Amino acid sequence: MSHGDATLESVYRELGSGIRAFLRRRLGNASAADELLQETFLAAAGNPSALFAAASKRAWLIGIAANLVREHVRHEYATGTSHWQPRFGIFRKCRG
Repeated sequence: MSHGDATLESVYRELGSGIRAFLRRRLGNASAADELLQETFLAAAGNPSALFAAASKRAWLIGIAANLVREHVRHEYATGTSHWQPRFGIFRKCRG
């Protein structure tokens, strides 16, 4: 998959470690972060024209990764396997 000088591989080399760091911060779990990193780039491979048309490839990929984190956490809660803890006190503020 090549779009001009950019390929999915070159985007992965450039942005993959930053996306992985984002996922690790959100999940607190390296193996889950690696799994969702793969899913993020699989989604990009399935829609390369959107990735390469995006004004910011990083923002586009972070959006996919954030959606995958939400799905992952929902699935864990639904199956009772969640080890995720809310960060940044966002839920404490909502409780009043």
